[in-house]
Amino acid sequence: MNFKEALALAQKSEKLIGKSFNGSRVDDILIVPTNTEQRNNFIKEYLNSLDAHSAILPYISCDVTVEALFNRDMIFSTGAYLFCDVSQLQRTNEE
Repeated sequence: MNFKEALALAQKSEKLIGKSFNGSRVDDILIVPTNTEQRNNFIKEYLNSLDAHSAILPYISCDVTVEALFNRDMIFSTGAYLFCDVSQLQRTNEE
């Protein structure tokens, strides 16, 4: 999807922050590039800055998706980056 569509979906999905799914808490909603190399660079920048807005700026003209980030503290304690496409969570949340 394009950045404008992703931004609208991310704003709509912010209500998921703080909710738990299968024992994991949603800590952030991120717009992430779909290209693997761009995604890896985005994640590195996000982890360095914890600023999703500045991390996505180089990729606003690229194909992107919207993901929920779970248990952000685990990134620093275990190195695990847990995420899920928000459309999957929205379906689960509506059931």
